[in-house]
Amino acid sequence: MIGEKIDVNKFKSGYRQWDDMTAFVNAIRRNMITWSWGASAWTKMNDYCLRFAVNGHHHKGHVYVVVNGADLFDIYLTNKAGTIKAVMTDIYLEDFLDTVDNNVERIPAYKI
Repeated sequence: MIGEKIDVNKFKSGYRQWDDMTAFVNAIRRNMITWSWGASAWTKMNDYCLRFAVNGHHHKGHVYVVVNGADLFDIYLTNKAGTIKAVMTDIYLEDFLDTVDNNVERIPAYKI
């Protein structure tokens, strides 16, 4: 999986459609932590997959977010060409921001 190109069409089998992707995007975009990622270009790839661009300390490229069959998030970090660099699975909603932040931006010197 890591090193392969992401295929958003594969998320139809075994994944759940988003109930309200817009509400999720609006909720996390308002959080100051996402500002530090340089998050932009929020895109609904299909009914199963959200993508946004980041320009963080650790990762520059895209973040893909899907809801798996257990109603938890799977997060894929890719470069701008769509090559998978990291995968995080079974992420609870309350852990979403910290998980993305730890992989995109956070450094130990931060006091937040």
